[in-house]
Amino acid sequence: MTNDPFLTDPDLASDLDADSASDPDTLRALVRPRSIAVVGASRDPDKIGGRIFRYVRDRGFSGPVYPVSAGTEPVQGDEPIASLEDLPSPADLVFVVVPAKDAPDVVRAADDRGCGACVVVSSGFAESGPDGELLQERIEAIARDTDMRIVGPNCMGVMNPRLGLYGTFMSALDEVELPPGNVALISQSGAFGTHAALLLRNRGLDLSLWCTTGNECDVDVADGIACAARDEDTEVIVAYLEGCRDLEKLEAALSVASETRKPIVVFKTGQSDVGAAAARAHTAADAGDDARFSEMFERSGVYRARTIEELIDVAGACAANAFPNGRRAGLMTISGGVGVVMADAAVRAGLDVAPMPVPVERELKALLPFAAARNPVDCTAQAFNDWSLFDRFLDAVVRRGGYDSIVLFLATVGANPAVMDPLMDRLEAIRAAHHDRVMAVSLIIDDERRRRLERAGFLVFEDPTRAVNTVAALAHIGDHLFRRRPGGPRGAGE
Repeated sequence: MTNDPFLTDPDLASDLDADSASDPDTLRALVRPRSIAVVGASRDPDKIGGRIFRYVRDRGFSGPVYPVSAGTEPVQGDEPIASLEDLPSPADLVFVVVPAKDAPDVVRAADDRGCGACVVVSSGFAESGPDGELLQERIEAIARDTDMRIVGPNCMGVMNPRLGLYGTFMSALDEVELPPGNVALISQSGAFGTHAALLLRNRGLDLSLWCTTGNECDVDVADGIACAARDEDTEVIVAYLEGCRDLEKLEAALSVASETRKPIVVFKTGQSDVGAAAARAHTAADAGDDARFSEMFERSGVYRARTIEELIDVAGACAANAFPNGRRAGLMTISGGVGVVMADAAVRAGLDVAPMPVPVERELKALLPFAAARNPVDCTAQAFNDWSLFDRFLDAVVRRGGYDSIVLFLATVGANPAVMDPLMDRLEAIRAAHHDRVMAVSLIIDDERRRRLERAGFLVFEDPTRAVNTVAALAHIGDHLFRRRPGGPRGAGE
């Protein structure tokens, strides 16, 4: 396997209008460079130019890394190179870490030297006012007139952990490892991109690609999504979006992800007037008509997260590669009150809370007359006094209810090993016997047992509403990627 994100399927390429979709080969130097130069590499390892140089040089990148810096003193132990003209050969990728007023000249020099791509980290461009807009226009003109691809300005860089490419000044890298994974994160905001990267890491999810696009004078979120959609190591795409200058290009990129069956979870901001104004001040992005974005996401099968927490929840569930075969959801609880909470959330999220088959409902009522046996099914805490009751209720919901997904609420039983250990065995057995269903469980539980449930294939949450919403998101994504297209559905655990 080549693991090359630029190997394209001719059938996919035909889906993309030449004017609205980026040529993936032009991004090769950006995310698969063979050599790197850092213009403005600092001798101080904790300054922005120092961090980028240090992380790129010291985190496993196999190619040469050139510190381009004035003066003769070593740059963190390496001999400085006075200018891009003095490089022994053109660098594939150039990081530009100089004052805004100097950045256009550096970008032009990179093109003159034959470099493949630039990442302009510097700020002080269109987000800062008229003078900055003029500087940014100079960089945009270079992008239009040349083949060199440019990220930024006003961004935090790019990463491809599989290549040891950590081209960012994210200070958390001093303390946190970000190993290679299967989630691509594309963000207009650098700080959001770093925040979300660590949230994903805390959930045990790692990055295949990471790109912060900033003011988007050239490379934009659409480019990043299209690149990730073709990347064999990427299975899930997460995107943060404030605005978009070219909706057709963005929708074309989303179509590539749809064709390659890569789920996309988006956090689109700027819905309010105040939020839209903040977006313009942040990255000079025009938030646009929010309804148009929602319609586009709906057409493309993209799930639009409402909160950062939901963004990470749904990304994690997608990474588990479990999508229900439909929207019928069975809700089982040991609390009648929480059953109501889950039912409300499920209906609000568009799930089908269909009742249990009547014969099965009658059997359960005969077993436990004060139980609720319709859907939500409430086996009450009595089930823990008689494990055979719990087994029969759970079997009825999972095996005989006809549901595509199951959400189980167990309150605080996870905090009591005497109850949780025998319960764990039952949950693992039912999950193994019915791997074609999505199963989520909500309970308070320690990390070790949580990981055991996750290894068994459960989605685990403390908040039952989050569990329901995540299952609904999986149904939404699965409906578009698998059930509306040739090839049939993909069930949970495939």
